[in-house]
Amino acid sequence: MTLDPLLAEIQAAALTLNSRESSGAALDRISAALHALHCAVSVAGFDDVAEFTSYVDELLGQIRDGAVPVTDPLPGLIVAAADQIKLLLMAAQGGPPVDFSLQAALLETVFQIAEPFMPVIKSRELEEEASVQDAIVLPSLQNAL
Repeated sequence: MTLDPLLAEIQAAALTLNSRESSGAALDRISAALHALHCAVSVAGFDDVAEFTSYVDELLGQIRDGAVPVTDPLPGLIVAAADQIKLLLMAAQGGPPVDFSLQAALLETVFQIAEPFMPVIKSRELEEEASVQDAIVLPSLQNAL
């Protein structure tokens, strides 16, 4: 399975990221390629690759939502994540084993980037959960009255 064009798109778009507004288009390109890649590896049964891509995709979602800002380490992190995905794919297809210490370091960086903003993210999640509950509970209460 060759997903090199998607990995190349992720890396090329990552290199255009900056803290200005042009990052929106780059994030969209990265997210679209990462989503397509995630779907392909999931269907192929490459669970380790799919799990890793989901962490990177979650961080990108938080950045797109404005909960986490674009910072200097982000482009390098995304390029390194694409490299790690390629290594995971090669290993899943019988290639050399992956050094998971690099993957652990990448994930640690993902969490470090997001961690200062976790209260904001958690607050948004609670607000969304409350609005979903309101959408379910309030109509049923109104019907009961």
